[in-house]
Amino acid sequence: MAIVGAAWLDLVLLDAISRQLPRGDVGATKALFEGPLQAFGARIHLGYSLNVYGDGIYQDLATIKEIRNAFAHSAEAMAFDDDDVAELVGTMNSPKKVKYQGPPEPVTPRERYVRAVEIVADLLLSDMSRRATGSSAEAILQMAGRRDRAQ
Repeated sequence: MAIVGAAWLDLVLLDAISRQLPRGDVGATKALFEGPLQAFGARIHLGYSLNVYGDGIYQDLATIKEIRNAFAHSAEAMAFDDDDVAELVGTMNSPKKVKYQGPPEPVTPRERYVRAVEIVADLLLSDMSRRATGSSAEAILQMAGRRDRAQ
């Protein structure tokens, strides 16, 4: 779930960033995303720099990347209940600030991680849809986070 959730967000983020770039040579844009902007972390920083989202979403994306890396690069079996992973999940903004009507509040670190992935993806997709129709961007994407912009 940690790796698949991050991979899904990476694809959504790629689309969100692509829509913010000036329409130019498709080959050049493709070369950027297959070269220096291939890494999830580079895309996270670029999206933030292009003002696609604010501090809170930026922090959540960076945390999702950290959790993904912990699972992907560990020689030992990992679980969301592991202290380090659970602590990272606990720092995420979106599950605390965005409430869905209907589904119960997430309780476990795994459920909170899944909810964060859902929320960030939903907000980015909704924002892209609004921008495509000429509406203003989702204000919630600019929500404040707890980390300093320099991190």
